[in-house]
Amino acid sequence: MNIFEMLKNNYKSYKINDSSDIDTIQIMKICDICIANPDIIVYVKKNVKNKLYFDVIEGFEKSNGIYDSNPIEIILINKDNYLYIRKNETDICNIMRSINKNLLNCDECCVCYEPKENIKHILCNKCQTPICVKCIPKLNQKICPQCKIDFKVLCI
Repeated sequence: MNIFEMLKNNYKSYKINDSSDIDTIQIMKICDICIANPDIIVYVKKNVKNKLYFDVIEGFEKSNGIYDSNPIEIILINKDNYLYIRKNETDICNIMRSINKNLLNCDECCVCYEPKENIKHILCNKCQTPICVKCIPKLNQKICPQCKIDFKVLCI
């Protein structure tokens, strides 16, 4: 499964926008729109049209001593958060963990949106999504709403 399909399948409460086929100036305009729209995840996969955008980011990383020789292949944007997915990152579970923790700041039950520090919850071992124990009986299927893994592998 590619990253874009994974986003569409697992983050259904968000509008997933594939902005890969636009140029750098348009990507920057979309970034401004994202700040005002927290329900949008923008997906940008590196290609000839947007190579300059990726080059600028990698140049900034290099000038700040945080450059990774593994090039950025995909950028995900939500609000004013960015997540860089590098060329050799293929583990979907790790990518989902990064999306939840670093891009979306998932610190609430994915069903009722109660902050996780206020509730007794479980975390999905696969994607680290919090689900409060009060919401589990409300689900039609006993699977994680985010990554669709069976609850048998979840932990408190």
